[in-house]
Amino acid sequence: MSSQSNKDKSFVSKLGNFLFGEGDEKRIDENLTKDALPLMPETPVMPTPDTSSASLEKNDYYFWLCTRARKKEDIPEKLEHIDGESICGAIEQRVREDQFKLLDIPANINRALELIKKDNFDYDEIEKEIIHSPYLTGEFIKLANSALFRGVAPVASLKQALPRLGEKQVSCLLYLGATRMYTDSMKAFEQITEDIVSHSHAVGVIASYLAKKYDADEDDAFLAGLLHDMGKLAILCDICEHTDIFRIHPGITSEEVLDDVLLPMHEYIGGIIAHHWNLEQQFIYAIGYHHDLDFDSDKAEEYRLPAIVNFSDAVARMLGKGRWIEDIDLFSLKSAEILGISNTAEHVEFLNKIPELFDDESQG
Repeated sequence: MSSQSNKDKSFVSKLGNFLFGEGDEKRIDENLTKDALPLMPETPVMPTPDTSSASLEKNDYYFWLCTRARKKEDIPEKLEHIDGESICGAIEQRVREDQFKLLDIPANINRALELIKKDNFDYDEIEKEIIHSPYLTGEFIKLANSALFRGVAPVASLKQALPRLGEKQVSCLLYLGATRMYTDSMKAFEQITEDIVSHSHAVGVIASYLAKKYDADEDDAFLAGLLHDMGKLAILCDICEHTDIFRIHPGITSEEVLDDVLLPMHEYIGGIIAHHWNLEQQFIYAIGYHHDLDFDSDKAEEYRLPAIVNFSDAVARMLGKGRWIEDIDLFSLKSAEILGISNTAEHVEFLNKIPELFDDESQG
């Protein structure tokens, strides 16, 4: 059996074990208990960057040292009457009984994805499949006009946007569209789902940028970033269907109030969906392990894409694009170690250009 097959089997086994419990053929390792599920890591306070290089000035602007765009005091407290452990247990039970609603790829998006796989595909045919989706059309045009793809003239139509973005980027946005389609039925979570999707897009953009320097495929990094939190959307959909949280608390607008459910569950549910979609193994790892980066040194390469997503997630949140984040030492993150990111002039200068990727948003 190939090493790739072994990894595939290991991943599915771990997910299955977590979801199906001890004694089944899809069980987790005895040491993986709910108490051991990964949460956001606690990290030390940020030190001042190394400014010893002649190319750096002590008064330079470093986004990771600035006041956070989101302040902790602005984050609503968790709801007292939400029993996160019970909700997680009920979700596990529904998955075990095949009653958990996995996100499926809508038919029109699936057809577009199949068209892209063909030799000499026609962008006009792809356009026909997605032109009636205002959300997808807007996302394609927005990305085509972003700092990553901006050309001499701005793009004003889907017909112009598709060839500018190219095959892989079109595929990436189609997958994001597949997750986004399910948020339309979650009006109670509208603000939360919009924030998750917006954060995911930012993580994808940052991940693609990081991939240029840290030995990963830019398009693969973009897709992994776009999809890394799709497990949260599936969990929200499940909560809408099986609980009355939003009838009792109709004013919820921040995902932090649901931390006890979303944080411990979203990687595993996301990994299951990625497997359900038949995504390549590297994407399943990135979606299923982007916070859980414990690894043996001889397996570091397996964690490169998850590490890029993890680092991008932290950066996006520092820029106010996502959940509140505490003051952390960006260069001491496990993902920084895996990627070889250090507090030196070369890396600092590269990282400090990340906010420029979103200049078009601030100007808009």
